[in-house]
Amino acid sequence: MSANSADLIRASLALPRADPTIPLLTRPGWIPAAPIPLDDVPLEWRQHPDADRAEEARSWLTHYWPGSTYSEMVRNLERPSHFFNGLSYRLVEADPVLTFTATRYWDQFDTGEALQFEAAKEWHRSGTIEGPYRRWLADPFDLSRRYAIPGVNALTIRNADTPTFQLMNRRRVAVAMGTTHVVPAGDFQPSQDYDPRPDQELRLRNTMIREYAEELLGAHEDRTTPVDITRDAPHAAIYQTFASGAASAWYLGIGLSPLTWKPEILIACVFDVPAFDQLFAGISTETAEGELLNDLPFEEETIRHYATSPSTLPAAQACLTLAWDHRKLIT
Repeated sequence: MSANSADLIRASLALPRADPTIPLLTRPGWIPAAPIPLDDVPLEWRQHPDADRAEEARSWLTHYWPGSTYSEMVRNLERPSHFFNGLSYRLVEADPVLTFTATRYWDQFDTGEALQFEAAKEWHRSGTIEGPYRRWLADPFDLSRRYAIPGVNALTIRNADTPTFQLMNRRRVAVAMGTTHVVPAGDFQPSQDYDPRPDQELRLRNTMIREYAEELLGAHEDRTTPVDITRDAPHAAIYQTFASGAASAWYLGIGLSPLTWKPEILIACVFDVPAFDQLFAGISTETAEGELLNDLPFEEETIRHYATSPSTLPAAQACLTLAWDHRKLIT
């Protein structure tokens, strides 16, 4: 039995969840009763996390790839074009405050995305996604046993008389190829690879703005020089749009992907029409990561279609569902 990403995601969503309306694994308080302004979400930094056992996961997985790691196997066999070991923010606690330390992208890939590899292997063997590594990890909410880098996922809404939104059909990516996702979306990281700079860049807005610049405006991700989102082009124009009130960013909550147990931070960004049209005039439907779906009507039928489609990533489904539930507040 072969499987693609959509098959495995569908299988993972069939497992019991605390809130069946949200296609993510959550704990009490992870999804707020109402959206929170993004800058009001408290984040903390921890230089050295307590009770860190994540290297045990990497050691455990060597029986799948003797003498190697999952990231090394992907680099050698698939050779994705945009796949590097970037400095990243690792989530170590989410109750009650989102707490982070530093790690590298391949740490997450080796101990988190490896769950998708194992799920595909088990699906082929038995028609389930449950494998020995998933059973060994046991508790998806134990963030000490793996490296967990959150995704920052922003649903973009153009707030016209009939609001519209955008999605991305992912075509040229190392993870979740062939699925549909909100745009922009990227891992929570500092802008460069030699210093985590938590005092300056441990902000969800920073990552979100850099992802807007990269995915919709074609900005090159250098990773050698810190990005000043208040001054550097094209980031500064996006920053000023939010600072002026012409766009608003709302925190919808956090959850874990049922397939990879990756933390997913959920955001809705709502742009006034003149600001959106000025920022994103002339953007192409073909981007570095896939095909952009523009001008989708922000209405119940369309939301329901994408929020229940097996090809839509769970984080995108959750963004759509929660944004629609709170549409009177955010639009």
